[in-house]
Amino acid sequence: MATKSILKDVVISDKKLASTFVEALSNPNNVKFHPTDLSRECKTLKGDSIKEFFKNK
Repeated sequence: MATKSILKDVVISDKKLASTFVEALSNPNNVKFHPTDLSRECKTLKGDSIKEFFKNK
């Protein structure tokens, strides 16, 4: 992570968003989403195969 991005000021004007933000920072292990299984095949594309992949779409 870039150092500049963690040194920037964050301005939150809505109380509800502010409390949600503080809660997320103080309890990072309380995740509200669950990993899912992919319904389609996933493959890694490199080099010319990327161009070929998008050419066919």
